[in-house]
Parts: sequence; C-alpha cells; structure tokens
Amino acid sequence: MKQPHTKKSGAALVIALGFLAILTITIIAFTAQTRTERLAGRAYLTTAQTRQLLSTALSRSMEDIDIACENSIYPPFNCLGSLSEERLDPLLFNSVTFNVETNYLPLGNRAIANDFIDVLQKQAQWQEVTNANHEIVGRIGYIIVNTSGLLDANAVGDYYTASNGVAYVERKRGDSPREIQLSPDLIAELGVESKYPLHMGTPNAGTAQDAATAFVFNRKNAWHRFESLRDLAILNTTDVVNPPILVSHPGSFRTFSYFPSDMDDANFMGDHIENFQEGAVRDALNEIGVEGINQDFVIEQLKDYIDEDSDAADPYYSVEPVPLINEILLDCVFEFTPIIEEVTPEELDEDGNVVTNAENDVVAVAITNNYSLEIEVWFPFAGQTNLNEYTIEILQAESSLSADLFGDVGAWIGSELELKGPWEPGDVRTGVIVNDIATSDDSLTQEDAVAAFSGISGVIDQFSLTSLNEAEIPVDLAENLELPIDSAGALIEERAMNILNYLFEDAIELEEEPETTNFTFQIGLATIDPRLNWDGTNRNHWVETGDSGYGDSMGAVNKGIIGEYIEKMEGRPIDEPDDIIHVRNEGLINSPYEFTYLLPDVNRPWYTFQFFKENETGKLEAHRLTDLLTAGQRERTRQGWVNPNSKEINVLASALLQMPIDTLVSDNVSSAPRLDLNNAIGLAAMILAEGPYQVRSEVIQGLPYTDISNVIGGSTPWENESVLRNAMNLFDVRDNTFTILLVAQSGTDANADGSLDSDEIRSTQKAVADVWRDPQSGESACVFWGLSDTLQNVGSDNWSTILQAFNPEL
Repeated sequence: MKQPHTKKSGAALVIALGFLAILTITIIAFTAQTRTERLAGRAYLTTAQTRQLLSTALSRSMEDIDIACENSIYPPFNCLGSLSEERLDPLLFNSVTFNVETNYLPLGNRAIANDFIDVLQKQAQWQEVTNANHEIVGRIGYIIVNTSGLLDANAVGDYYTASNGVAYVERKRGDSPREIQLSPDLIAELGVESKYPLHMGTPNAGTAQDAATAFVFNRKNAWHRFESLRDLAILNTTDVVNPPILVSHPGSFRTFSYFPSDMDDANFMGDHIENFQEGAVRDALNEIGVEGINQDFVIEQLKDYIDEDSDAADPYYSVEPVPLINEILLDCVFEFTPIIEEVTPEELDEDGNVVTNAENDVVAVAITNNYSLEIEVWFPFAGQTNLNEYTIEILQAESSLSADLFGDVGAWIGSELELKGPWEPGDVRTGVIVNDIATSDDSLTQEDAVAAFSGISGVIDQFSLTSLNEAEIPVDLAENLELPIDSAGALIEERAMNILNYLFEDAIELEEEPETTNFTFQIGLATIDPRLNWDGTNRNHWVETGDSGYGDSMGAVNKGIIGEYIEKMEGRPIDEPDDIIHVRNEGLINSPYEFTYLLPDVNRPWYTFQFFKENETGKLEAHRLTDLLTAGQRERTRQGWVNPNSKEINVLASALLQMPIDTLVSDNVSSAPRLDLNNAIGLAAMILAEGPYQVRSEVIQGLPYTDISNVIGGSTPWENESVLRNAMNLFDVRDNTFTILLVAQSGTDANADGSLDSDEIRSTQKAVADVWRDPQSGESACVFWGLSDTLQNVGSDNWSTILQAFNPEL
C-alpha cells in the first residue's frame, strides 16, 4: 500500500469544518429570526387584544352611563368608576398612573376634581374579562367624568376684528354660540387683568374682557381647534403674554360637544318670503294648540309682515304699514227753531167785561240736524314710513232711523276722504267724510214734535268702509259695523223734551222771548286693536264711544277706551298697552318669536300675545313654538350650546350676561339696556332651581313672573321676557357629554388562581374618549378617541414649537 498524502487530508477537514460552521450560523440566524418574528407576532397580538379590551371598556362605560342616567334628562353624577362583581381592591386600579390623560379633564372645576380623586383612589376597580372558554384574557377599568354642563371651548365667544369694530357678536337672538360671553368675572380660569399687545386682537388693552377676546383669538389663529383641555391650557399660559390668559387649569370648558341636526325637532319655516314653508307653520300651530286663532289669519298676517311691499294680500288680514281705520264718529247738532204767532185771547175782567191783550206764542217748531261723519285713521307702525296717498270710502250703509231726523244714510255710500302722505310712526289723521243736513218736512206742532222724539230707536248698520291705495286696491277694511243710536235713545229724548217744554211752555211763563235752541249728540265706534278691525261684528274688537252722548275721542289712540274696557271685562286697572304694530317689510323673518306680533288673544285683542305669559297662579307659561320652528337652516351638527340643566351657575350666566332688554325681535338693540353680571347670576340660579328641563322652551316654565321682573327690571312684560327670549336658542337640553379615561391590560392566568397578577400582565393600554349621549332617545356617539401612546405631551414654552406640535398637517 502507498503512504497517504498528509496535506490532502488536512484540506478536507477544513472544508468539512467550514461547512459545519456555515450550517451552524444559518441555523442560529434562522432560529433568531424565527424567535423575533414570533415575539413580534405575539406583541402585535397582545396589542390587538389590549386595544380590543379598550373597546370593551368603552362599551361597558357607556352602558354604565345609560344605567346611571336612566330617564334623567341631565346626568345625576360628576364621576363614575368601574366596579367589579368580585369587589376587587380599588387600590389595584391605582397601579396604573394617569398623567397626560388627566389633562383632558376639567380638573380646574373643584366639584369635578374632588369627585374624580375620590373615584380614582377609592372606587374604581378592575373588571376581569374572560373568553368563550371562561379563561381570563385581561382586565379593564375606567373613570367617567360628566362634562355636560360646561362650555365648548372651540365654539363659544368671539374676538375683536377691525372689520366689525366690536369685541363680540351682537347679542340678540342666540343665533350663534359665539354670542356666549366669556367674562373673567364668571369664568374663573380666565385672567382678570391683562396687558395683551394689540396683535392679540384686543381693542382695549388692560381691561378684564381682554382675557376672553385673546383666548378666542388664540383658538382662531393657532390651529383653529383645541383638541384637549391640555392644548387649551398650553396655548393660553405661555409667556408670549404676561400675565397668562389662563390663570388656572380649565374648569368651565370642554373641547367637544355634539348634537346631530337630524335629531332636531325644529322644522324650517323659512327665513324669506320666497321660501316660506306654510305647511311647517300650520303643523307647529296645531301642535302648540294656540286656541281661538284662525290659522288663515295667522298665515296671511305673517306673509304681509315679512314681504317687502305695502300691498295687503288680503285687507281683512292686513298688517302692512298703511293707514288703518281706527275710529268713526257721528256728530249731530239738533236745532229747534220756534214758529211764533201773535194771538189775542179773550179774557174777562172782574166786572165781566171782555178785555183783549195781544201776546206772542210758539205754535210750532222747525227741526234740523246738522250732522257730520268723521273718520280717524292711525299709522301705528314702528320703524316704518309711507309716502303714499290713501282714500277712505264708504262702501255700504243702512238705517232704521227717521230720515227726517238723521238724514238719508243711503246717500253716504260712495263718499270719500282723501289722506295724503307722508306717514310716520304714530301718525293720527281725522277728516270729515260726510257733512249734511236733515230737516223735518213740516213745522211740527208741540204734539207732533214730542211724538217724533218719544221712544226714539234704531241703528245705522251694515256700515262698511275701506282704505284704498293710489291704485284703488283695498288695504284695510272695517266691515258690517253698527252705530246703535237706540242705546242712547233715552238721552236724545230727554234733551229734546227739555227744549220743547221750554219753547212751548216755560218761555211764556218766564216771559222770555223764545229763540232757536240746539243740543249736540255724538256717538261713535273705536277699534280697541286696529289689527283686528276686519271683524266689525265682533263686539270684542269694536266698542261704542257715545252711549253717554259724548263720543269724541279722536286722536286719543284709544288708550282710554282700552283701559275702560279692561276694567270692565277683567276688573283690573289698565297695563301699559303695546299700541304700536310692528312689521318688517324686509322680506325676511329672524325668529319664530316674531309670531308674538301676529297672534292676538281673541278674548283680549288689545293684549299682545306673549310666548312666556303669566298664568293665573303668577307663574310663567312656556310655549313650544321655538322648539318646533326655526327661521334659519340648521348646521349639519350643532355644537357649542349651553345645557340649561347645567349645575354650573356661572356657565348658565355666561349665556345670559349682556343680553339686551328689548321689546321686539326686530328692535335695534344698539342702545338697549343689558343684563348685568349680578342679575345674570341671579337669573341663572332661578333657572337652575326649576330644572331639569325636557325641551329648550321649558327653561322658564314655572318661574314666578314677579321674580323675573325683579331680576330683569323691564318696564313691560315684553321687556321682562326678552332676555330669556333672546338667549333661548343658546340652550340645548340634549347635549350631554362625558370624558372617559380607559385602561386595559391583557394577560394570562398562568398560575390558575382565578385572577391576573402583576407578573401575568403582558400589555397595558390607556385611552381617552369623549362621548355624547342624547337624554331623550338614549342614542350615543363617541366623538373623540385617543390612545395614550399617541396623545401629544408638549412641555416646551416656545410658541412656534407649540403651534407646530399641534398642526394637523403634520
């Protein structure tokens, strides 16, 4: 055999060992990669399981909200914590530290902060979660904080701009939550005294209100939204200004509010004559049950109220700014002219001789009636002028009175009275439309004259007039009126008999020369509310002014007549009547409250219909018209309104502060008095005491009118209701929100002791959620969701860095 080659044997060994090394490295690398992927998969699975547990925690917390609220219109708690059926030690829950999450809570509110700490430390417990095999897969916990009664920091208040020159949107009708006043006197966390530079948008540097306007300026000009109360605090406590805008952690604010517009009960009634929704208005009138009101009357008046012309759609219903027939006066001057003859009666002297002594005696009387019919018209339209000329025309007249004494009434038909413009608010014009003489056909003997005036009776009836514009189109009607002369017949008879007795008898006895003698008689009709003078047969609308024979109240605008009628019908002195009619003639309507000027009480037509009227118990009654109708299209979602059931008096007062105390929706309120701070707080306390409220219009239900009057201090009922009327649309009873802190831990009960121990926890996740719940339907929605590992926590005090950190484009 040959000897083996030693060098060749060594090379093979090296090759074999190298191959084994490579194989070993490959195996090790594969094992490591497999382990990494297995761990990553397990981590992903654990994370997914933990996040699913967070969703479970959110669902359970929302169930707890439903259980706690039941049928309550407002949440009956500040804070709730998760509870376990096994009554686990609540301290176990404290093993999780909440830091950035608590910045989403309004812990500047002492009541909320105290309850939160109490729930966190003493009540909140872990709830264990099992799978279908009853194996523990994790545990969850949560704390629910009620933020329903707070202000939406992203939607309230406005700030100064050079374009409008005012610090806030005009306070008037509650059209926008920007009208809510962020006064430092009410919102404690706002700085009281500030020295902001002009670039912050504040017009009056150094005033208390600067804090509010600067606060909103930051919101508008940073990234346009505070996503959390922490963001709000950071952007308003930076040293870019000194002192800071916020002087403490937010306690009156939240950052989310929500209410879907498709859940709003209000139907669009139209804001302009061209899109007027007649059906919606009729449905609302039916639902609120305004008794005794003719719907056609209301609809036609509303159309005339908002159109842009002065042409009455129907003169029976007209509230156009045209001269309105206000009073009618028949003025009669009865004149008695004696007819004297010389007579020589035969007399005997004491001796029985005939003696003749000539003397004058009244043998007859001629009677004439110089009468006139006077018409008064009134232009009672505030804020309106009219340059046109109008004509009053008698359309019809009948009489059952003696034509010898009262003339031919039928001849009045067609008589006209021209009335020239211009017409200004409150103008009263009078004019004679008929002026004639009635005469007795023959001279009447004493017997015939007495018979003519004995038991005088009759009426002038079927009396109708119209007011025509220059195109001879009727703009007002006073129809089927009746002048009841017979109601004062005894008075006419008495005066006539006195004169006849004097002429035929007394003058001779008194040895006086009989002369022509007369007496005046007046009778008239006045409408106690010209808006309703279309119904001449309704004695509630027209009253007789001449039953005493003196009916001239021309130019008095009927206040005295109204007062006498109120005392007679209601046994009380007259209130100051609202004797001015209000129309827009702008083609638009701003609020359903303007129905106030269109819905008179048929039993008291002089008394303007109020939405918040005082009932027989002295309490205010609410009407739901503003819940059912809106003059503006609703936004897709309604945010930023104040819940009137809020337990925070200062929040409620923010919706009332500086509201104008006016009379009408259409008033210019630039110079109107405003509700001051103390009265706003007092009124808010009264509202809170009478809650909770199911619908917005109930906000003043049951409030004593005298208390409202004392707080607001208006001079009329309309002024005293105006603050609540103007603020009503700022309220939303269905906006209940909750901020929920959630925590979930996934794991496995490895030692099978029936619970998760700390060393058995695989993953922990925390989150913050904002939830909206409708107290009427029970429907809920999660409007914000943020995981703790994605919640931003910026501690820098550099302004540009802060803005970039919260820029949604990043």
